[in-house]
Amino acid sequence: MTSSSSARRTADDRSSVRAVIVGTLGDPLAVVLGVVTFLAAVPATVFAMQAALWDVLRSGLNDAATVETLVAVAPFDVIFLQVRVALVVGFVLALEVVVLRRWWVSTSHAGSRRALLALVGAVLFPVGAVLGYQFAFPVAVEVLAAGESAWSVVRWAGLACDVALATGVATQVAFATGAVALSRSRNDGGSDDRS
Repeated sequence: MTSSSSARRTADDRSSVRAVIVGTLGDPLAVVLGVVTFLAAVPATVFAMQAALWDVLRSGLNDAATVETLVAVAPFDVIFLQVRVALVVGFVLALEVVVLRRWWVSTSHAGSRRALLALVGAVLFPVGAVLGYQFAFPVAVEVLAAGESAWSVVRWAGLACDVALATGVATQVAFATGAVALSRSRNDGGSDDRS
């Protein structure tokens, strides 16, 4: 009985994902907002990495006790790493905008509550990324550098960015789960106070 109910739940989840994708394609404003967000976030992230974040990563290299030697790499590797990170950040932010747009249209919360939830959701990604860099990244370096004494700067920065992105997305997923549960509980309760 459990396998049939879990198979039914999986099929329902797949149809829900399809419904969200089809619904998003049917909402031109959500698509435009997602594309504009992606196109704005990619160059902004590259600029931020070149202007400030790369120096923070380099200063973190000096604080590492587990890695003894850092190997310099070709300058194009650094640029490709920055572009890769920018593309991922752009995709995550565009996805967030599209999901928030779809959620905004479908929820029954008051306008001020929706705005507050959207603002909190937007702030959580950078907060989670910073916390991941501060707390999870040193642990990841200790684990991965256990047998190696030489790392490339790109490997170091790539790991830092991957950990920061993963923790940023994890905080967003936790918040989104709570927001969806809140929306479902309000919708199941039968109260409807759209503003």
